[in-house]
Amino acid sequence: MRIRKLASVPLFAVAMLLSAPAPASPPAQSGVVTREDVPEAGFIVDHKAGLLTVVGIDPVEFCMGMGDFDLLTFMTVDVQSDPERIALFAKGEMRASVWDFVEFNCDLFEVAQPLATGMAMIQSTDNDFNVATTPNSNAYGFSARGMLIATDTGKRMHLNAVYRAIWDKDAGEALVKNSKVTLR
Repeated sequence: MRIRKLASVPLFAVAMLLSAPAPASPPAQSGVVTREDVPEAGFIVDHKAGLLTVVGIDPVEFCMGMGDFDLLTFMTVDVQSDPERIALFAKGEMRASVWDFVEFNCDLFEVAQPLATGMAMIQSTDNDFNVATTPNSNAYGFSARGMLIATDTGKRMHLNAVYRAIWDKDAGEALVKNSKVTLR
């Protein structure tokens, strides 16, 4: 079993419902859309605040080789005008825990208690999952928002965790624009 960083795998989308009837067939430049529920997990690190948010799994169970990943609903769009380009969007509610260290480290998970746990709404986007050879930039990221319960006091705490990046094709690495965890 392996964990995929949500920061490198885009997740969610916003859907707009139109009241007008759909045309009999899509325009030639539109994308082919598929949807599926996928087991997923990941994390967001905030080095400045010294916090780590883990979503989609119980990291203690994961480190012991147990537990399952939560399901996340993915929408994949094969962009017809650019056959090498695939856009990904995902959303769903997942388990979330916030820790007062910044590494996904099983030794730390086994001895520490999370600051808070609960459920969070996850949303993710990736405008070019395959990082196609076209000159577009690959912007991607995800967010986790929800009400968690503090493990020491039992009080409700609001989680707002965000990761946003742009993939630099020339350097072969992510230029992180925002990686922040707020727990209040």
